[in-house]
Amino acid sequence: MTTTTAILGAKHGAPHTPEAHPKGLYVLFATEMWERFSYYGMRALLVLYLINYWQWQPSEASSVYKWYTSLVFLTPLAGGFLADRFLGLRTSIVIGAVLMAVGQFLLMFDQLPIFYLALGFLVAGNGFFKPNISTLVGKLYRADDARRDGAFTIFYMGINLGAFFSPLICAALRVRYGFRYGFAAAGVGMLIGLVVFLLGQKRVIADVHAVGNSMTLSSKHSAKSVEDADDNVAPSGGFAGVVRTLLTAAMIAIAIVVPLHYGRLAYLGEARLTGLIMPIAFALVSGWMGLTLFKIRGASRDKSTVIFALFSFVVLFWMAFEQAGNSMTIWADSHTILNVGAFDIPAEWFQSVNAIFVFALAPLFAILWVWLVNRNVNISTPMKMFIGLVMVALSFLVMVGAAVVENKTESRVALEAVPAQVDLSKLDAGRMSYDASRRELVVRGVLPKFAHAQAIRAAMPHNEHMEHASVAELEAVPDAPRQWCAALGEMAKVSQAAKVSALWLLFSYFLATLGELCLSPVGLSMVTKLAPARFASLFMGIWLLSSSVAQYVGGSIGESWGRVAPVQYFSLFVWTSLIGAAVLALLISPLKKLMHNVR
Repeated sequence: MTTTTAILGAKHGAPHTPEAHPKGLYVLFATEMWERFSYYGMRALLVLYLINYWQWQPSEASSVYKWYTSLVFLTPLAGGFLADRFLGLRTSIVIGAVLMAVGQFLLMFDQLPIFYLALGFLVAGNGFFKPNISTLVGKLYRADDARRDGAFTIFYMGINLGAFFSPLICAALRVRYGFRYGFAAAGVGMLIGLVVFLLGQKRVIADVHAVGNSMTLSSKHSAKSVEDADDNVAPSGGFAGVVRTLLTAAMIAIAIVVPLHYGRLAYLGEARLTGLIMPIAFALVSGWMGLTLFKIRGASRDKSTVIFALFSFVVLFWMAFEQAGNSMTIWADSHTILNVGAFDIPAEWFQSVNAIFVFALAPLFAILWVWLVNRNVNISTPMKMFIGLVMVALSFLVMVGAAVVENKTESRVALEAVPAQVDLSKLDAGRMSYDASRRELVVRGVLPKFAHAQAIRAAMPHNEHMEHASVAELEAVPDAPRQWCAALGEMAKVSQAAKVSALWLLFSYFLATLGELCLSPVGLSMVTKLAPARFASLFMGIWLLSSSVAQYVGGSIGESWGRVAPVQYFSLFVWTSLIGAAVLALLISPLKKLMHNVR
């Protein structure tokens, strides 16, 4: 059997023929691996930390998750711009790594103000680090090098190797010693990544210069490339030209319409001011990029248009896929059978499943893309993304099946009467009811801890100060309704029978991973090939912004967990992914034309 490296090339050669990858790739591989260890280790703990340690409801935890993850992917836009214009790639990466290490260690303190400060450090650090290390991978190769897709797939394996180990290690430390030790492990991982980069930076710089690329592309430099030459190539006409024109106009229109819409809602008191920040920020970026497209000439504008056209479809994909750190983790914690014999699996470990599949399948995908190219069968990037959307839709269809099975189990406990002030329709996503004829409290599916606490608080309207109290603390309150508390306690135990097999989650993650491998690594490679050289890091930041939008929208949807039943919740992502795939299918042909034969 040949290895992946052998398939991708065994020796140094011409840019159009397979050859060995530069050693600098593996320095960046290791750096990114440890940075992702840090990020995914912390993310694995975040929502459960807020729900199980601070006793927050899922809606509150999802709100923090939404803000943190969306800002993590928004700041690379600024980080890419600063690297392009002022700092350069190396300095930006070092600054980002230092800031993120500080943020991870601050999470060890259990005061909420320090917690929010730590998130701020992590957000800022990621902005400097993320777009620039991905851009640096592209700079290891000439623009027409056939190894680019393979290189980004290998790089992606490094990301997922770190993402695999981190939830296992951080969650194990959380179980044994507490959350702060899990966060500390994430901080150590970031420090290791920084050391790896500092020790290997000379090798990376040498490999970048060896192919005629520069470590900086500020406006003071006059670097030439294939993308720059495209400014003087005639743009596409026909339907592809219409798509280009309409998209540019739409991006500018969004910058006008969205702020006016949300400004009106705020004026009427129908929206909080905090709810305006991200939508308006995204809209203004849309207008900025629309105006930027107007300034780009010729085929360079066509190619740049493809990046922005695929943006919205990537948003739909990540909006569903990134439920892994939020609703899927809550599902694992509350609705999944976690014990194997005498061993209890930490819920966070399921966040390693995707990484396991990526690490196992990425070499096969790397081989597949090269094998197809060698046989003149080139699957375009838009087609790969179409496949990715279909796969993630199937992934959530599996979760719908799991939710249907869980919802079929009905649990009953004796209860003389429901407290008068309790509205059952507003508890546990409406899955709690009362059978007056049999004097029994009825719950469909599992009654989670957070819903248990919420139900007790609903009967204690004069204890608002205990909003984040645990079940035990609520039950200890002198005026707590004893019969109601006893029935809920019994229901929490009885309803555990509704938990479903972990195989549902495993199969869902498998399908989502197939979609990810079709979409994510080739998307990063596409940006490095299509973006004009003078906008290389900026457009990489824009591409990562798609994840910011996805995290914000997906996190906003996550705020409904506990108020919307799981069947309906997971169904939403099936439909959004399928509708997106159908629209993309109609655009594949014009987008391929706008790419001007770039694969």
